[in-house]
Amino acid sequence: MSLACEQGYAPALYSLGLVYYNGNRISGRQEEGKQMILQSAEKEYVPAIKALMGFAPDKAYPIIKRLAQVENPNGDVLFMLSQYYINGVIVEEDTTEGLRLLKEAAQKDSVEAMYNLGVIYEYGQLGLEHNIETAVKYYEKGSAKEDADCMINLGCILEQSEEYPHDYARAFELYLKAAEQGNGRAYNNLGTCYKRAIGTAKDAKKAIECYEKAIEKGCQEGYWNLYLYYMDEVCTPRDFTKAVEWLKKGDQADVLQCTYQLTKHYMHGDGVKSDARKYFECLYKASNQGYEEAYNELGNCYKYGVGTEQDGSSAFEWYQKAASVSIEGVWNLANCYIYAIGTEKDDKKAVELYKMAAEQGYAPAQYDLGICYRQGEGVDKDPLTAISWYLKAAEQGHGGAMNNLGIMYDNGIGVDVDYEKAFHYYKLSAETGNMEGQFCLGDMYFSGRGVEQNYEEAVKWFKEAAEQGEPDSLFHLAICYHDGLGVEVDQNLVVHYLYEAADRGFQRAIDVINDNKIPRPIKNIK
Repeated sequence: MSLACEQGYAPALYSLGLVYYNGNRISGRQEEGKQMILQSAEKEYVPAIKALMGFAPDKAYPIIKRLAQVENPNGDVLFMLSQYYINGVIVEEDTTEGLRLLKEAAQKDSVEAMYNLGVIYEYGQLGLEHNIETAVKYYEKGSAKEDADCMINLGCILEQSEEYPHDYARAFELYLKAAEQGNGRAYNNLGTCYKRAIGTAKDAKKAIECYEKAIEKGCQEGYWNLYLYYMDEVCTPRDFTKAVEWLKKGDQADVLQCTYQLTKHYMHGDGVKSDARKYFECLYKASNQGYEEAYNELGNCYKYGVGTEQDGSSAFEWYQKAASVSIEGVWNLANCYIYAIGTEKDDKKAVELYKMAAEQGYAPAQYDLGICYRQGEGVDKDPLTAISWYLKAAEQGHGGAMNNLGIMYDNGIGVDVDYEKAFHYYKLSAETGNMEGQFCLGDMYFSGRGVEQNYEEAVKWFKEAAEQGEPDSLFHLAICYHDGLGVEVDQNLVVHYLYEAADRGFQRAIDVINDNKIPRPIKNIK
């Protein structure tokens, strides 16, 4: 090859230049490699020109422009020129000209142009409307020339699209042909075909082999699919241990989807020992490498000290990042301003953020915005506006909002007192599992407000709330066992519930214990 390079043979210059540039087997000669690729490109060798576009688009452009102006330009040259106009590199962005060049390139048998046009029409890009039929037309042209990417995308449409007739057998054949070229994506799709009997017979062994081959060929989605293989019970009973093994392998290969999913297993202890520190470490890795779904959870780790030291500043930093990509992040950031987590308290800023999330239909933000209007935090007190936001959150099943609506009607805040409506909303809230709603519902049965007095029902709901640690319910259970309301008198349980409430800071229970000098029970009663 060296002799051929010395003689200026373009393919040899390109091949050896690529070896030097990539550092394959030879390091420290990248600049020399670039020069060799440039020399090959100047000799109009198309693969070299494509490579030159990657690291020196300014040097590739005049060569491409010159070759595009000949009488019958090469399709690959026209494709390369189209990319300059589409991406606005060197020349001013002009998608109309870029598309014209792409279509001309496709007519001149550029499979890259066929593939790109297929993608553009499939997803409605560059100002063109989504058109699945036109996308298929271009993918078919590329597939006829045995382009693996066109075959895979066409196969996906035939397998999965709801807008085009399914042809599972042909989809399988297309994946098979692309796999024969060593394409990792094709092996990955074949694995799913074998797993789910798509266009072929179900074959668990071949499914695993194809997923593993996909990984070998550089398709990292294979790690995720091998995880799913042991989780979705299509071919085998669920096996958390083997599933986690593949997540760990994917994590080691920096497949962030696997890294993030590992957090769920470290949290719940499925297939691996529950480990708060490793949960945090996986979230930290995924977040720092740009996996957006992890941002809020990493913020929560710093906020509550899960797997790491509590750090309000770091929580605030990650919630800021999360706010740029998710409604939940906007809500979490608002909470930082309202509770001064990692930043100064700023109720007006919190309201601004709550509104942003609430107007996009995020129920927790609608609930918190209602609280701000009810209490006058960051805005003037406005009970009616508070109710309107509680209603929006309640319509989405938010138990806290339902409970607060009950409180508004129970106490006549912004509306006339209406015990029937209060009971209605408390009941809805209690049935969602909201402990405040459970207590309030129990209290209505206890006092007979809006419903016939019923101590047995009151005790039932107090116990539901008490199991979640709701202190007012614990105190009321002490009253019920002391006076025999809905239950038999049991002084041991009276003391038990009093101390349970007191240990949660409930002042009335503390006062009763102190005033009556009630000793702490030696053993808690279950």
